Amino acid sequence: MGNILMVGSGGGATKGAVFKTILKCGHKITLIDKGNSPFNRLVDYLIFSDPFNTDNFQTVFEKVKEVDKIDKISAILPMSDLTVELASLLNEKLGLKGLNSQISLITRNKARLREKMSKFNLNIPRFFEGDKHSLALAKKFGQEIGYPLVIKPVDSAGSMGVYRCENEQELEFFFGTIFKSVNTNHIIVEEFIEGPEISVETISQNGNIIFMSLTEKVKMDDVNFVEAGHITPCDIAVEQVEVVRNEVKRLLNIVGLRDGISHTELKLTSNGPYIIEMGSRAAGAYLPDLIELAYGVNPFELWIQSLTSQETIEIKYWEKQYASVHFFYPSKGEIESIPTPNHLDTATLESIVDFGSYCKVGDTFDREITSNFDRIGHIIVTAPTKEDLLCRITSTSDKLSPRFFKKEVQV
Repeated sequence: MGNILMVGSGGGATKGAVFKTILKCGHKITLIDKGNSPFNRLVDYLIFSDPFNTDNFQTVFEKVKEVDKIDKISAILPMSDLTVELASLLNEKLGLKGLNSQISLITRNKARLREKMSKFNLNIPRFFEGDKHSLALAKKFGQEIGYPLVIKPVDSAGSMGVYRCENEQELEFFFGTIFKSVNTNHIIVEEFIEGPEISVETISQNGNIIFMSLTEKVKMDDVNFVEAGHITPCDIAVEQVEVVRNEVKRLLNIVGLRDGISHTELKLTSNGPYIIEMGSRAAGAYLPDLIELAYGVNPFELWIQSLTSQETIEIKYWEKQYASVHFFYPSKGEIESIPTPNHLDTATLESIVDFGSYCKVGDTFDREITSNFDRIGHIIVTAPTKEDLLCRITSTSDKLSPRFFKKEVQV
């Protein structure tokens, strides 16, 4: 079989599934990473280097060529937004199907993506791009289109540095916050689009686009857009599904992604869907797990097939059940206890597919939740109906949420 080059080992939500899928398919694994994940023991060739950095590209490429001479590399998988650039450069050099530097440039920069989409009249928020010296122009933009606005770095990931601004004072505050706390040179300020948010996962093979799922995003609030969870399938009208699919098809053709995987985020409005983000990598946040639970297809397996197989991908899937992931976030204070599923009743326990805790008793938290990276745990639940799923999410999340010491009220 082939030799799959992973650029980065992925976040906790994808790491195990990707490694298992590659091994299940009979491929070897080459990994570019500088971490010490236990999964690293599963790789055949380890290139110890920072996958987020392209400054030492030539050195990394020489090491990749050495591996390629020994064991031909058949596909390159970027394991996060931040590794897309390196993966694209390596992919171009090796002449493989999938990403290239042009696709990377568009999908890794929110301003370039919006410019590209606006040329082809796709629905996008009106926006302004600026650097740290552009506050006055950003304020002028706000005065022209009105509030609320959204401000974010052009190259962030995981909702890092994304804020909703209700007025000019908040715009000025968050403008300064981003340039102080996020490693970026440019921001975009854009109009806030009202409406439910969904994501669309696709596989492309020789320009043929296969839609794997539409997933509903559940947010904690509309202030910093932190994800509370996801639900798939997404319950929207059949006619709306077709409109969304057509818009995503147009986007993929405009970007030029003919082979590989994509993750697109949209807002649904009375004026049609608005494209908010696009990633030329697999979704995180356990979405691939939800797709497999709901439809019976493995997105990582299809991703590899789209880049390595000569046979046309044909998938037969059906909506088997609903699946959801719910994330736990900390309250301010110290963790007193962390409940585990083993104390739950049998009926509740049977609906739980996965449970994870990323914290321990005694951990303390003293700042506001600002991004998806603030998560301290998750739970994945399935059910035969949407109504049943929502009940199970509420019940299990209440029972398994970490407990914090109650603050004493000063009299």
